[in-house]
Amino acid sequence: MEKMLKQKICDAEGIKKKVSFKYLLILMFFMLSANVNLYSSELWEIFTSNNTAPGYLRFDISNDGNFFLVDNNGDIVYQDSSLYGSNRSFYKLLKNGYWSTVTIDNKVRIYNDNFSLVGQISITPNLRIDAHDIESLSNGHYLLLCTEPRVIDMSKIVEGGQTNAEVSGVVLLEVDLNSNVHWIWNSFDYLNITDVTEDIDLTQNIIDFTHANAVDEDLDGNIIVSLRHFDEIIKIDKQTHRIMWRLGGSASKNNDFEFVNDTENNFFGFSHQHAIRILPNGHLLMFDNGNLKPVQFSRAVEYELDTVNKTCRLVWDYRESPDIFYGNMGNAQRLPNGNTLINWGQGRIMEVREDHSKAFDMRLESSMPIYRAFRYKIRMDAVLRNINSTGSYNFNEGHDSTGISLIISSLTGHGLSSIEKHYYQAKGHFSDTNFSRILPYRWVFSKYGINSVNGRVKINLSGLNGIIDPRKLTIYKRDAEGNGNFVAIGTEYDQTNNEIYADFYGLGEFVIGSNAFDAPYPYSPSNGSKAISKSGSMLEWLKVSGANSYLLQIAKDSTFKNLVKDTVTNKSGNYNLWDLDDFTVYYWRVATIGSKDTSDWSEIFSFRTKIGQTLLKNPLNKQGYVGLNCNLIWNKLNGATYYNIEIARDTNFTDVVFRNEQYADTNLIVNLDEYNRTYFWRVKGYNQEETGIWSQIRNFRSILPKPVLNLPHNLETNVDVNYELKWNGGVNSLHYYLIVAKDSLFKDLFHVKENIADQKYEIRDLIYDTEYFWKVRSVNEYGDTSVWSDVYSFSTKLADVKLISPEDKTEFKYVDIEMSWDTVKGVNEYLLQIGYDSGFLYLYKEFKINDSTKYLLKSLDKDIVLFWRVQARNGYKYGNWSETRRIIVREDNRKLIPPVLISPENNKKNVDRDGFLLWECADEKLIFDVQLSTDNNFKTLIIDTVNIRNEFLEYENLQFGKSYYWRVRCRDSVQVSEWSDVWAFQVADSTVNNDIVNLSYPKKGSKSISTEGELIWEYNNANGNIRKFYLEISKNPDFSQIVINRVLDTNRFFYEDL
Repeated sequence: MEKMLKQKICDAEGIKKKVSFKYLLILMFFMLSANVNLYSSELWEIFTSNNTAPGYLRFDISNDGNFFLVDNNGDIVYQDSSLYGSNRSFYKLLKNGYWSTVTIDNKVRIYNDNFSLVGQISITPNLRIDAHDIESLSNGHYLLLCTEPRVIDMSKIVEGGQTNAEVSGVVLLEVDLNSNVHWIWNSFDYLNITDVTEDIDLTQNIIDFTHANAVDEDLDGNIIVSLRHFDEIIKIDKQTHRIMWRLGGSASKNNDFEFVNDTENNFFGFSHQHAIRILPNGHLLMFDNGNLKPVQFSRAVEYELDTVNKTCRLVWDYRESPDIFYGNMGNAQRLPNGNTLINWGQGRIMEVREDHSKAFDMRLESSMPIYRAFRYKIRMDAVLRNINSTGSYNFNEGHDSTGISLIISSLTGHGLSSIEKHYYQAKGHFSDTNFSRILPYRWVFSKYGINSVNGRVKINLSGLNGIIDPRKLTIYKRDAEGNGNFVAIGTEYDQTNNEIYADFYGLGEFVIGSNAFDAPYPYSPSNGSKAISKSGSMLEWLKVSGANSYLLQIAKDSTFKNLVKDTVTNKSGNYNLWDLDDFTVYYWRVATIGSKDTSDWSEIFSFRTKIGQTLLKNPLNKQGYVGLNCNLIWNKLNGATYYNIEIARDTNFTDVVFRNEQYADTNLIVNLDEYNRTYFWRVKGYNQEETGIWSQIRNFRSILPKPVLNLPHNLETNVDVNYELKWNGGVNSLHYYLIVAKDSLFKDLFHVKENIADQKYEIRDLIYDTEYFWKVRSVNEYGDTSVWSDVYSFSTKLADVKLISPEDKTEFKYVDIEMSWDTVKGVNEYLLQIGYDSGFLYLYKEFKINDSTKYLLKSLDKDIVLFWRVQARNGYKYGNWSETRRIIVREDNRKLIPPVLISPENNKKNVDRDGFLLWECADEKLIFDVQLSTDNNFKTLIIDTVNIRNEFLEYENLQFGKSYYWRVRCRDSVQVSEWSDVWAFQVADSTVNNDIVNLSYPKKGSKSISTEGELIWEYNNANGNIRKFYLEISKNPDFSQIVINRVLDTNRFFYEDL
């Protein structure tokens, strides 16, 4: 990642680095997201960085809630400004490993190492949390510094005091994360206001009489508090709340101790101190501001207390030369290697050793006040070892895993040393460029007291990112952190232990370079890009150092099984796209090719091409003879859900006569308004995300549209010899010209007709079994003619069969009957049907008869009525059925034959509750008796009707789900027949969808209908009940004057002579 960084290097006590306080671009994002700009103009300088203690610097230079860490080079290595503005105080790493801060609304927030909120502590409203210090206790609770303001009449306490002064004193609260209070100590109960040092003015309106600025838990569990305005440090007994002792310098009024070795200019001890801390050895470390000393200076100081004999011995202090004095801020921190970090308060941070030598010196150029500064071993791994002899040293301990082990073969001197593992790439120059990348880690060896050291360094590779091939890794070293060039040292790979190792001479800072090629990084178009041009666009990736060329693959699938490009490119880092498909998702990846190695594939990127340009298909460009009813056709575009179509009278489309901006199909019929006009048209596709480009402009010239033939269908067979030809003529056609011929070239004309006003024409007396060809053209009122329609052909039916014998209604007393009919020319097969009813719903026999026109019907039952008809057939051709004739067989011609039941069929289920009972009879002019019962003995009659003159009876409102039985007999004036067979049916349940018939054509209420024509109806046969239709045509709506009644096989009926 790129930093916005400004730095210069110059000499001053070793290293002197000047770093502009600007940030990584990734950090800039955080700042912008919080609408802040952190310290963009402040600068600091690193004057010394020499074998410091492990850790990053954390210092407070504002009160806005921003958090950052700085390394020994002065670079910001971590920043989180997401809490900007919500926290008003400084961040402190507590002893339990959590971070604490105080919010602007008087709460304490506790965060973990990842800055996720662990808990929030609230206190009673009469107290105010003091941001000077917070600490975690050994029992898991938290110790808060708070202040309580009280209104006191100070005139009764000091001369000149205010009668209503606001006096604030420290209150110590021990709380848990649930804000429960476990212990409280109030300074008003144990301290006197008049015990403040002489520089505190008790005559003011507002008085901070304790100004507690630090708190700590002593080794015995009792509490240590720093009271700046008392120049005292006091120890409080947790059990009794009483003060155990008071330690103060010359200006203190209640000091319990004798300072045995810390007096200068007749002033002993410290003054107006900050940041007291109990060290692991029980000593007391603080920052002594020195405000009330005769000669003012600040220092870090460590004391050893003898609480029995009440003596205080100076163990160690550090005082800069020349003196530094800052009276308001500052702190001191003892580091794990024994060094001490000192914040001088006024823009200077220093790390010093026990011998007073400097390990680190940093200064803010503007001398901006720093309240506290610490060095924390966080977001890194660091391990300390005491190196005092040759041998092996492992720098891995608990959670701190540097991955480093040293085998020291030569050593001069000894001392406590550390190795730090940092999780970011080192900055600096290299003596060679024999690497493709530097891994994002650096290791720093800090030593003091060791003059020289040689040996072997081993780095375990487990958990390291960015390794392509461990055999191609090289360790680079420079002698000091942040200074000098990195030089390669001979590196080997130990596959067994997954380690690389190298011999070294002197320690310092180490990094790892990879000699294997990195996979390239694609960046343009960005992953998931849309609306990329299918030709002329460029794929781009970051070039890899040392690459000779790149291997590029482009596919239509993410597994790269459907490759469209598999090519080697030059080392320019880009590739031009050509001839891809429109609106298609493509996947691409790149690998680096070097002289000896090829990298892994890059990350897979995808992009989607644009919606393409529409290709116009019909009419052809500059096509003439296009009808006003114009059919526009274009290609379907990938990704286009709609199309925008425009037709204009000019090429600039300023005179648009038609526009449709949301059309989903690719075929559109447009009605134009002018003949002999040149029109221009174009189309473009689009969807909700993007719009394609206009097609090329095409033009055509308008004429009358040619008719479209409808009936008969092209190549239709078995057409009646009297047939109504139909076509669609389009708009603006006045009449039509029809030609029918026996050949496709229309030389053998059969019929020609002009001035046909309708879009239909009945042609009569066609020849049976003959093929015809026909076409039509339109003529408008101006005499303009269209082109001829397409030519259709059809073939007529075979001739009808004419029955010979027996005649209709012939009665026979014998049981063998010969049937005969005329021969039809060219026919070799006849279909003979014999049925119990005239509609042939119930067939008695059906025969295919070849090469004969006779059939002998044998062994007929007596007293039976049969119907018969014949149809000529020849392959897929057929004629109309012949007339239907009736045969009656009965022994006594005076005996009536019972009727034959037709519908509902016997044992039929799901029958409609409203319907008709249908039957047929052998004799004519008879009347009928009908019975309908709920039992087969006909004891419970629903219908018992006599003297019916039709062969049907309507029933209504039968019970749902009920079974019924019915029978019919016939009678004349003399005799009565026997009852017919008994048939049964069951009415459908109310939940069953009944079969429904809907009349379709002619429409209800139609007028001027021809006396000859076709009736058409639709039906729902969901239950499979419909096998026949019963049709009635009447002259009145109550059907009392029926002119036609039929039982039909199909849902069409051709009527004549109405």
